[in-house]
Amino acid sequence: MEGVKVKQAQDTLHLGVCNLNRNLRQAKSLMNLYKDKVAQLDDKLKVWSEQIGRLSEDGRRHSVSSGNAQRKLVDLQGEAQQLRPSMDEVQAKVGRNRLEVAGLLVELEKDRFSKRRIEDDLESMSRKASSLRVKTEASSLLEKVHQEVNEYRGILKCGVCRDRQKEVVITKCYHLFCNDCIQKLLRNRQRRCPSCGLSFGANDVKPIYI
Repeated sequence: MEGVKVKQAQDTLHLGVCNLNRNLRQAKSLMNLYKDKVAQLDDKLKVWSEQIGRLSEDGRRHSVSSGNAQRKLVDLQGEAQQLRPSMDEVQAKVGRNRLEVAGLLVELEKDRFSKRRIEDDLESMSRKASSLRVKTEASSLLEKVHQEVNEYRGILKCGVCRDRQKEVVITKCYHLFCNDCIQKLLRNRQRRCPSCGLSFGANDVKPIYI
């Protein structure tokens, strides 16, 4: 009986040892799992720490940049404040220049209008001058015609009396005279041509029709 009890106790103890070993293995497995999780958490923590460090560095840089930007903004505001009087003066000058330009444009428009009027007057005067030139040329031509007519009339006048038209011709010399002057010469003894002095008779006198 004691041997049986010892055997049972040994079996119970062996079973307990097996259970303990199984539990120990499970515990080791859990420990390894926890170690892996802890390692992962450490890695994440490290990454987060690096990110926090970078963010802190970026924040510091941004702070420095923001400070520099604020200082530049203050400087620019000061310069703008200093330039404001100059800007006002420039705007005033621009306003005056605009008024001067407007005045010059008005003067230019007046000059253009005057130029157009002068051009119109010149064109009108040119037309008048052309008309006068034509009239003058016509008058000169008419005067020349009158002169030629007077010359022809003078040629047709008798060379002796300078009054009556030539009516007869002396056939010996073909000089022309009026009939009254030739008849006077025929009644005289000296029957000579008044132009060339050639003697002629009554039969040498012939009438002409001009």
